[in-house]
Amino acid sequence: MRDYGIDLAERIDSMSWRQFAALARNLSPHGAAAVRAAELRAGEYATNDRARAAEFFAGMRAAGR
Repeated sequence: MRDYGIDLAERIDSMSWRQFAALARNLSPHGAAAVRAAELRAGEYATNDRARAAEFFAGMRAAGR
């Protein structure tokens, strides 16, 4: 929200994985989402776009971010 002025949780169903990944990769390095995005890039991804996005947001919630 801070970097792009949009709520990714609300927009996730209307964007492709590529679009989501591009936004996540370019987040401020000081934000919690950027840290989680880096963790996901380092790990294994699910095979479908919605599962990838769900995994990202579940990790954010679990980390309390």
